[in-house]
Amino acid sequence: MRLIYLLFFSLLSGCSIFKKTEATTLPVALNPTTTELKTTQDEYSPRVQGIYHASREKRFELIHTRLDVRFDWQNATLLGVATLTLSPKFYPQDTLYLDAKGMSIEYVISKNQILSFNYNGETLAIPLERTYLKSDTLTLSVKYIARPDLRPRGGSQAIAGDKGLYFINPKGDNPSKMPQIWTQGETESNSVWFPTIDAPNQKMAQDLFITVDQRYTTLSNGRLVSSTTVDNKLRIDHWQQILPHAPYLTMLGVGEFAVVKDTWKRSDGTTIPVHYYVEPAWENHARNIFGNTPEMLSYFSKLTGFEYPWDKYHQLIVRDYVSGAMENTGAVIFGDMLYSTAGDLVDQNWDDIIAHELSHHWFGDLVTCESWSNLPMNESFATYFEVLWDEYKNGKDAAAYHLQGDKQTYFRTTKNQSDHHNLIWFDYDDKEQMFDGHSYSKGACILHQLRQVIGDEAFFAGIKHYLHQNQFGTVEAHDLRMAFESVTGIDLNWFFNQWFFAKGHPTLEVKHEVKNDSLFVFIKQKQDLNEFPLYCLPGSIRIWDAAGSHDYAINVANEFEVKAFPISGTLLNWVIDPEQNWLVSWQVKKPDAFLAHQLNHASHYVLRKEALQILAERDAQKYASLILESMNDSFFDVRLEAIYQSNRIKKTADIALLDLLKNKAVHDEHPQVRLAALTFLHDHFPKNSDLLKLAHKTITRDASNLCKAKALSILGNLNTSLAFEHVELWQNDQSSTLRTATLAFYAEHGDTNHLNQFQKAMQSTFLQGQDRMAAMLHLNAYLTRIKNPEIRSSGLLLLKNFYDAETHERLVYEYVLGRMIFQLSEELKALDEEIAAYEAAKDFVWVQRLQKERNLLIDVIKKFGE
Repeated sequence: MRLIYLLFFSLLSGCSIFKKTEATTLPVALNPTTTELKTTQDEYSPRVQGIYHASREKRFELIHTRLDVRFDWQNATLLGVATLTLSPKFYPQDTLYLDAKGMSIEYVISKNQILSFNYNGETLAIPLERTYLKSDTLTLSVKYIARPDLRPRGGSQAIAGDKGLYFINPKGDNPSKMPQIWTQGETESNSVWFPTIDAPNQKMAQDLFITVDQRYTTLSNGRLVSSTTVDNKLRIDHWQQILPHAPYLTMLGVGEFAVVKDTWKRSDGTTIPVHYYVEPAWENHARNIFGNTPEMLSYFSKLTGFEYPWDKYHQLIVRDYVSGAMENTGAVIFGDMLYSTAGDLVDQNWDDIIAHELSHHWFGDLVTCESWSNLPMNESFATYFEVLWDEYKNGKDAAAYHLQGDKQTYFRTTKNQSDHHNLIWFDYDDKEQMFDGHSYSKGACILHQLRQVIGDEAFFAGIKHYLHQNQFGTVEAHDLRMAFESVTGIDLNWFFNQWFFAKGHPTLEVKHEVKNDSLFVFIKQKQDLNEFPLYCLPGSIRIWDAAGSHDYAINVANEFEVKAFPISGTLLNWVIDPEQNWLVSWQVKKPDAFLAHQLNHASHYVLRKEALQILAERDAQKYASLILESMNDSFFDVRLEAIYQSNRIKKTADIALLDLLKNKAVHDEHPQVRLAALTFLHDHFPKNSDLLKLAHKTITRDASNLCKAKALSILGNLNTSLAFEHVELWQNDQSSTLRTATLAFYAEHGDTNHLNQFQKAMQSTFLQGQDRMAAMLHLNAYLTRIKNPEIRSSGLLLLKNFYDAETHERLVYEYVLGRMIFQLSEELKALDEEIAAYEAAKDFVWVQRLQKERNLLIDVIKKFGE
């Protein structure tokens, strides 16, 4: 984008947004990445400077990329030849600039002619043999070696590495990790492993020829066109993608993966392959993990009005992944947290993240943000489509719960005024900052609000128009606005200006008064209007009176407003935005009677939950019966809140509470409620005679592995020998949750014979993600409790072997190490005090014994500090 647009907020249907604005001059020239802006200056105004991150200037347009690659596993390098076909965008060009990070460039050749080049380690500048016009096509080849492990590691909150190409356990030294190779291109890291124009506003078709040993399976974008055996040892797999996509979406994966084959049928009856790539040990679980994918393909195709356009849809789980997942076109990568048994999936299925990456194939892959400032055009939609999948698959309350989680995520990341920025953020310091609670969570909430403003039919018709109008192209936020305007005939600048091109959210202080058979509602927008917009919020208010409930349209558009509504008889309660569509911070005070009514009558679970919280905080004893009744609420999160609030009434309502909790621990349909009930019973009624029976029943009958793990912890305290019987059954279980539970048990109850169980678990392939970190913490607890120096030394060696400097476990390892040194130092300090006491008593026999123990402890501390 070449221009800076001044954001003058428009008026629509009484929606006025007043905000101080400053005129800015248009940039005279644009750098391909950033432009310095200077505001107008006169004798009265100071000079102000800022940064505008423009879309990458398109001197050349990528058309096609061919990659021929092979790997040196021992040295973690890729040897490749990239053949690029390009054409000047508009202006004549005599030099081609390619992104090529940290490579060794051997040669550049075009039309059998070796070309000179200049290379600074980041950019490959190639003077061309002639000037190329926009009607010309240029094809050239670059032979290179990619050395990703030599690059310093960078990244963001969402993507914890920017090496582009990752060799995992390439020498096979670690028995717990299958050797594998995978890539991560977003944001601009694919140019670490192949030369390209690494910008989201480029689109290209591609052919990848991957040479590997026969035992390896490969994956890339597009169709597998051929597999050719070479010298009876190697194989060349040719993956071809005809439809264009952005360079950051190119991927490859290599490893001894098992491939579980599924399919999906398009509306015309043609079948596309849907495969799940997993380690062989997880082959039998792949369909349980990914099994809803074909149904998602059908649903999203119908919902968007644009049938899934790509050749296939394959999904791959890898080790040590630097992000949660990545939407590489037709070949999605996930981290190993997805590895789950049936019991794990009861507690956490992965439909949300699977739906997120699949929806990117419309929003991100088919239609791509033209710059990283416009990343919400990708991520906001993908995050909101998680909500839409929940709405379709699990119902309205499940979708509301999901959306409320997005609201809270955004609110948590914007606790301070300085944390706010525009959703479309042109003046970030680093593009990696775009991967935050704004682009994902806030953007999803904004799309939901737009859906409510224009209605479901118009919203999805607008999406259909947006996708068809911009397919295989790139977009900015204004393209989305114009798509909705084209469908609805409504000027939506007011909505986009306040939500997409301004920062913050409304804070509403609301009070009420009843007078002359009318309800008067006083609404004040309390956000800092020097920093944030004055919002226009069309919606509704629901009022309950003696005649029942009534919904009235409401539009909040001024800093302070008074709204009047008729009431019949006694006013029972009122709620603005009864379906909780607005992204708003509320300051509302209501009498207890209104809140009690809200707890029993509000349709949205959040309103019931909030009423329960406030009543419990005000006078839990008075409202004990409401707390107990809420344990039978229709939605699990309200039942959870009732259990948490029961802490306030446990002394006065213990009999009724006990009966309810026992019932919930066994019979509630939601595992989180069963877990919370069991935990509450253990924490607050540890001597109850039924607790042992409940724990044993949970271990043997509950489908939830988290519930089983908690029950094991309880059983360990009540009947350790019985608990050991179950631990022994779980020692070889594939469930990461159950394996971690056994380590927690041994940390608390194990003896010197159980270090081998830590070794067995930590060297297995079944500990994933955060459970690998938890294993280190449990080992720390075990070694702290077991004071045997030999066990401690062996445990330290196990901890060090578990450590992998190339993964996210590094900081946890260092934390555990530091904590263990501190604890051992505290033990040494106590031992010195004990020795001094015996010396004072002249008991030199004990002094000698303790001195020997002290020397052994010092030896362990020294080893930990190495």
